[in-house]
Amino acid sequence: MSSEIPVVDFSPFNIDENFDETKPEIEKLAQEIYDAFTTVGFTYIKNHGIPESEISTMFQVAETFFKHPYKDKRRFERQTVTSTFHGWVAAGRELVDPSKPSDFKEAYDITEPYNNSLLWPDGDCSDFKETVERFFHSSEQLTHSILDLVCLGLKLNVSIAYLIKQRSKFCLSTMR
Repeated sequence: MSSEIPVVDFSPFNIDENFDETKPEIEKLAQEIYDAFTTVGFTYIKNHGIPESEISTMFQVAETFFKHPYKDKRRFERQTVTSTFHGWVAAGRELVDPSKPSDFKEAYDITEPYNNSLLWPDGDCSDFKETVERFFHSSEQLTHSILDLVCLGLKLNVSIAYLIKQRSKFCLSTMR
């Protein structure tokens, strides 16, 4: 097993276009993804189609939010008693292994980016929801593209859209 994480170049793939598995470059890309996942288990993806400006904007709005004092962020705290896990998570709140110290990180879990009934940061973070929605959509498209390539590499003859539809009407993803 190789220990070096491969870099897969997505430039032949456009996340805004329909998936065309008959193109030789798509078949090659599917094979690269398949090889990476079956040998190393991970891959870096370059030229993935999400503009650098969109990634930078996402980091900027996150930084603006996380710089706020604890008492201000608390208003957006993730509630464990509700069915959604949307919201801010304070440092030290999450614990993976009870025999070890809690995770010392903050997070903002995005579980339903298009749900207008959820509380979203406002004030100097008024562009938070719009930025998150845009980035979530781009990330979701890229994720589906990767999964389509995995399906092709595994020779499943189905698309991720088909698999999602079979699983449920709602495919809940979380972005942090």
